[in-house]
Amino acid sequence: MAIGTGDAGHDLPYPVGMDVPERWERSSRLLADHRDIIDATEDHAPPAWAARRGWLPWLEARPDAFVDAADAAGLAALLDAAHDAPDDLRALGATVRALTDLPLLAGEPAWALDPRRAAPRKRAQVLAFAALTAPLARDAHRIVDVGAGHGHLTRHLAEAFAAEAIGIERDHERVAVATGLAAGRVRFEAVDALTVDLALRPEDLVLGLHACGALTDRLARAAAEGGAAAAWVSCCLQRLHAGAVRAPLVTPPVGEAALTLAVRILGLSNAAPQAHGVEADLSAIAEARARREGLRVLLELRGVVIHPGEELRGVNRRRSHDPLSALAARVLAGRGLSAPTPTELSCATAEGATRWAARRRYALPRRMLGPLVELYVNLDRALLLLRAGHAVEVGRAFPADLSPRNLAVRAGRRAPARAARSAPTDEPPPRARRGEVA
Repeated sequence: MAIGTGDAGHDLPYPVGMDVPERWERSSRLLADHRDIIDATEDHAPPAWAARRGWLPWLEARPDAFVDAADAAGLAALLDAAHDAPDDLRALGATVRALTDLPLLAGEPAWALDPRRAAPRKRAQVLAFAALTAPLARDAHRIVDVGAGHGHLTRHLAEAFAAEAIGIERDHERVAVATGLAAGRVRFEAVDALTVDLALRPEDLVLGLHACGALTDRLARAAAEGGAAAAWVSCCLQRLHAGAVRAPLVTPPVGEAALTLAVRILGLSNAAPQAHGVEADLSAIAEARARREGLRVLLELRGVVIHPGEELRGVNRRRSHDPLSALAARVLAGRGLSAPTPTELSCATAEGATRWAARRRYALPRRMLGPLVELYVNLDRALLLLRAGHAVEVGRAFPADLSPRNLAVRAGRRAPARAARSAPTDEPPPRARRGEVA
């Protein structure tokens, strides 16, 4: 059962449970109460917030196997069975789980997706999102896809529901690819959705499948103002302009300042637990992060003062999977420094491993709050639409093995603009019958 609130007259046919306002208020207060944790910078030094709460001894005593399990399943999932954990930490974990445990949103069958330029994982995400947006797309006159990329979702829904569709994407190369794949009543525009008036109407459906950062805030505002239906899957909240912060769209009960969030806090939403890494397995990811700690040690030995995360300046982060000797030589050369000596590498490797072991233990409670940050931001967006008269549901778009970035909001418009379109059937659309779509 999805959480939501709406009147029977709205076009969401599924039952709702715990309402959006209640979950928004509880999430708001919980984050504000633990603002000192999410504000902190993760480091190998014992954090003051953990010392104040008396959590340090327990965190420091966690064995590697426990920390590995927390990376895969999340600390909150382990605390029920961790009877030696501090009571207030266990209570926090239980509350975070209760708030962030969301069901898959129900959807409708979808036709097979045009496979051109879409990897299998992306195709599965698009199909799942198309299925959950079908109740809204059925009577949409126009579909507006924000952050359309190569246009897989735009083309798919336009064809399935014989609707006009516009894909908005700021990357000109992606727009060129999408335009080359398009047919019928589909067009793509190379514009930045943050800088143009979306001018949505009540008969529109606006979508964002992994529309990053402020794009989804823009989408939600435009849908609220224009009365359009909307649906999105959250992604990369931290992708804002340099120095920007995210202010609430709806003033929370704890006040706007308490939940105005900086980029490094929003980035916690990417710390969701996952059983398997996207680019590498979890053990390889842990080893790469230990190398980055070693790199920081090496830079310190050379007298270079950096902020956390700056150790790879000018180097692709995937290089952190290279041996430390090669990684360090590349980074030092980029800073005009000579290659590391064997003694420096030995010191950096040992100290980096020690620091990483401490850092990942101290970070466990902070990272446990990452999914709560993502939930709060999306409930804030959802509540804006709810107060504008929409019927709203919040849940998961697809299983986490397709993407841990799967938190979805589906919002029905205030009133259907015309008679609903027919739902998709097992009969494929005309292009598929001609063999043009797999």
